[in-house]
Amino acid sequence: MKEIAEKLVKIYEEKNKQYGNSFTELYNELGPISAITQILHKSNRLKALVKTNNIDSIKDTLIDLANYSMMTLQEIEKREQLSKDNTKY
Repeated sequence: MKEIAEKLVKIYEEKNKQYGNSFTELYNELGPISAITQILHKSNRLKALVKTNNIDSIKDTLIDLANYSMMTLQEIEKREQLSKDNTKY
């Protein structure tokens, strides 16, 4: 599992270099619905791919789902921390 997690982080970093910080920017603009939309899109894609038995595409989509989930968790935790920091005197 650790190897998979490390692979996910590497892919996230590579895609973030390519696309910039578009996920965070969209999350800042639209809130959690932006993340939920991405996750649902990938979930629907996964349902379709399972019928084709295209293992490589299934794996790629699972990687995307995992990364979207982790990025969403990161945004939630970032906001929780900011909220805590703003309530300190």
